[in-house]
Amino acid sequence: MDLPAGTYAIATVSDDGVRVLVDGKLVQEDWTWHPPKENHSEVPLAAGKHKIRVEHFEIDGHAALTFTITPK
Repeated sequence: MDLPAGTYAIATVSDDGVRVLVDGKLVQEDWTWHPPKENHSEVPLAAGKHKIRVEHFEIDGHAALTFTITPK
């Protein structure tokens, strides 16, 4: 993503585990077995292109995954 400089709020809702990496740096992790759950983090970013990676696993039953990134 090509983003202007600033602090960004990252939010996920996952069932089950989730990890979020920005430019290879872990910024959010809840790598557990759980029902749909919200997680939040904030990341300061310089202007320019950034690589965002979202990892997710599902064990059984319901599956859920949402990801948002918004400027603060």
